[in-house]
Amino acid sequence: MTMEDTDKEIIVEENPEGTLMSVTSPKRKAKYIIYKPEDGYGMFKIKQDNGGEVAEELSGSYTSRKTALKTLQFYLDHTKETKQAKWDRMFGEEKAPPLKTKKNKEVKVATAS
Repeated sequence: MTMEDTDKEIIVEENPEGTLMSVTSPKRKAKYIIYKPEDGYGMFKIKQDNGGEVAEELSGSYTSRKTALKTLQFYLDHTKETKQAKWDRMFGEEKAPPLKTKKNKEVKVATAS
């Protein structure tokens, strides 16, 4: 099942069993996953698909998928777009931004051809 909120541009995908939801926002590079851990409790949690830590506002347990989704949508609505997501939106994912050192000098990055 896929539902798309055109005002917020958040895409939510749910697996057929209803145990996992994937949430994508154009403001973030990472996808958020709402899942039910296999710890014997009936609570849901939110994690990032890339293994990164979620914000403190999202790190709790939720009594339902709907509550977790509402919290995540509120968080995404009220946070700024990440620099990487903005770069990808403006220039495309294939163009990586130049890395800079502490002295603000550009560093050339070798790419595999």
